[in-house]
Amino acid sequence: SNLALALFKAATDCMTSCGVEETDAIQALMPLVQANLSNIAQKGFVSSLTGPVERNDLGTIEKHLAVLPAEHTIVYKELSKVLSEIAKQKHPDSDY
Repeated sequence: SNLALALFKAATDCMTSCGVEETDAIQALMPLVQANLSNIAQKGFVSSLTGPVERNDLGTIEKHLAVLPAEHTIVYKELSKVLSEIAKQKHPDSDY
């Protein structure tokens, strides 16, 4: 669970680097995190997957990587690999 905490902290740090106060960043991220966890509990990983990896939206992924601090791009890429494996289960006929 502490790795999830670290990921949430990294997301918050990205927002604070854009001038958002930490408490505001946490409040903005909480609904996303809570909805994600709720979806996983109710529907499982495959059915909960959304976003640019699931859509195979390379343009958005490239934009994300372009603005992330270098130390976060490694995490983004590694977690995207995990998401890609989930996406393959959700869309077995797509080329990820």
